[in-house]
Amino acid sequence: DTLNHARSFVQMYSLFIPLQDTTPAMGATDVCPGTHVCSNEMTLFCSKHGFQLSNSQNETTSPASWKKGDGLFMDLGAWHRGTAHSEPANHSERVMLIITFSPRPRPDESGHDPRHLALGTSYSNRWDMWGFTLADAEDPEKYMRWPFNWLRTLRLYSRGQEFGFDWLTIVAARIANGQMGYQQEDLDNAMNKASKYWLG
Repeated sequence: DTLNHARSFVQMYSLFIPLQDTTPAMGATDVCPGTHVCSNEMTLFCSKHGFQLSNSQNETTSPASWKKGDGLFMDLGAWHRGTAHSEPANHSERVMLIITFSPRPRPDESGHDPRHLALGTSYSNRWDMWGFTLADAEDPEKYMRWPFNWLRTLRLYSRGQEFGFDWLTIVAARIANGQMGYQQEDLDNAMNKASKYWLG
């Protein structure tokens, strides 16, 4: 976490937006405000003092739900979790848009930034969307089109723009830490599929 390891990880903030009304039975997100400044294990504390995102405090609204389009903007270091989907199988799935913001890498005299993105979370970027910053979105046709997106994501060429976090760095960190989708069995499966594809 950035509280204990500020020189290793960048600060990150996320905006969570449900794409449908989300009831507690659908697994509305639990949060525990203020825990981004706590360095100890907070699960027991938050199970008593945290709350599920819904309007359950409002007795005039039924059923309680986290309304579609209502957002939660939070420090990603704050304790939060998805909860169990306890509705019957034929009910709605919970769909959430999550946008995460972090500062771009800021290289020191050696040309490297020792800080990384947080581990233990999933990043759903397509591989060729890494390496960009918010400034690139001002002119995506210039900075984010092929072949420049490939060169940028591999940290080879940026057309004069600052580099964001590149794909190779993220993949290497996730492999080294055995994260979701990058554990040994995942890599073995990927290699088996690739060899069948290329070797027949």
